[in-house]
Amino acid sequence: MGGIARRATLLKAERRAAEAGGAAAFTFSTGDSVTGTLFHAAGRAVSPDFRSLQALGYDATTLGNHEFELGPADLAEMIRAAQARGGLPPIVASNLQFGSASPGGDDALRDLAGPGRAIRSSLVLERSGVRVGVLGFLGKAAAALCPSTAPVTFLADEALFADLAARVEALRAREFVDLVVVLAHAGSDPSSPTAGESPQVALNVPGIDVILSGHTHNVVPPYTVTNPATGRPVVHDPARPGDLYFRVLGRTAFDLPRVPRRESGALRLAADAFLAASNLRPEGLPPGMPQVAITAFGIMNDGLSRGRDGLITLADAFRTYPFGVGRDRAGHRMPGYPLVRVALSLAELKFLFELTALTPDADMAFADWFVLPSGARFSFDRSLPPIDLANPVDPARGRVTQIVLAAPSAPGSLMDPDLPGLVVFASDRPAWGPWGGWNPSRPGGHPHCGHLPVAVTTDYYLTFIASSLGMPILDPAGDPAHPLEAGDLDSIMLWREDGSALKSFEAYAAFVRRVCADHGGFLPARYALPDASRVLQL
Repeated sequence: MGGIARRATLLKAERRAAEAGGAAAFTFSTGDSVTGTLFHAAGRAVSPDFRSLQALGYDATTLGNHEFELGPADLAEMIRAAQARGGLPPIVASNLQFGSASPGGDDALRDLAGPGRAIRSSLVLERSGVRVGVLGFLGKAAAALCPSTAPVTFLADEALFADLAARVEALRAREFVDLVVVLAHAGSDPSSPTAGESPQVALNVPGIDVILSGHTHNVVPPYTVTNPATGRPVVHDPARPGDLYFRVLGRTAFDLPRVPRRESGALRLAADAFLAASNLRPEGLPPGMPQVAITAFGIMNDGLSRGRDGLITLADAFRTYPFGVGRDRAGHRMPGYPLVRVALSLAELKFLFELTALTPDADMAFADWFVLPSGARFSFDRSLPPIDLANPVDPARGRVTQIVLAAPSAPGSLMDPDLPGLVVFASDRPAWGPWGGWNPSRPGGHPHCGHLPVAVTTDYYLTFIASSLGMPILDPAGDPAHPLEAGDLDSIMLWREDGSALKSFEAYAAFVRRVCADHGGFLPARYALPDASRVLQL
């Protein structure tokens, strides 16, 4: 609520300044208007996120990937809930395509699309004599991050350019607009801003004046792209109500920012929270199997900010892991991806760590794959050849040089440098300890056999993506010869006694509360340390 109030104040000041200068003011959102705060939990019932845009006077928005976290039918419910309670701004989604392969999957959303309806392919606004044509699109990279969009799809690449070009021409020739603004849910890499999807639209679609773009949560300096067809520049500028929302979990004396491509206190805290949740639920875990937890930069939405008073609330915890939806054993759809515990061989665990070793040389989109563990640490050598994603167990390629797990004397321990550890993989060692490590080049050692199975606790979404990359999903207590189907992961989810699934944000909140209580009410300093302790780059 505080964020909305601050936005209202800022928007009011900007509109007054525009009016005083005799200019017309328009307010737009580039999508991801839902998900990310605890308000999202009430989305289908009362749609607070969409209604807040209406209350703040936004003229239009577009669809981001997070609007589809719950699927097209649930997005339709949120829109209808907003329409019944004060309304929402027009949603401009020019490259939205409804499917035909799955009848019924997007019918409710399709009914809300069309001229004059909630979802439109274009929009014309007029204020103070200025006519503005508005288009919007969801980028290919953003759409790929949300597995729940089907059967809805989105035009991309050349098809997107052609579609937008036709719409721009129609806005200028038939609607006589003065400006064309594109709302793009497609962010840019600060290190190479013109390589992103938004500037590519600017280069390939003539007649656009301004692109407002957002998705990757990066601050990109303003820049201008000149369209070769027109020679014109396109500017890219980047119980009691509130009891649960403001429930205090602890305090922090420092910021924990979400930092791409490197180890951070925010990721350490999250990975430790996942491991702690698994330690509290040993049922289904074979005796003696080592435990590791992992999280990744891309599945964490935000870090923690000290703010004025250092308070960490439940809303802050939810904002860190707000994505997705999962059913409990009663069949209820609840916000947040659940935690799962899978069995991985050392080869597969090394593959995940190799993704981290790729991030220093990859583009910003690949930064999402920076994986950080708890209960383990690893090192990699950037001078070595990276893995081939088409053949990740090729013994001639790979940058990971060592993997250390928490020793048997401290199973499931949080893996700080001063804790005992057991080396289970080293690229320069032919001999191994009592657990029988793994080396893909060792004679007789099949790269997938995983001489040491490891129980790995992580977010459901990361497991879903790993499955899409061809990694088998195994129950630690199940038959290793029979992997689970990606859509049938109930046996590996962490469950409460009441039959509900434990969500990522709930595990995070519980751990923050516990660790603060154990350290005088504050987060311990180990999460503020800037040096790497679990990922060592050689």
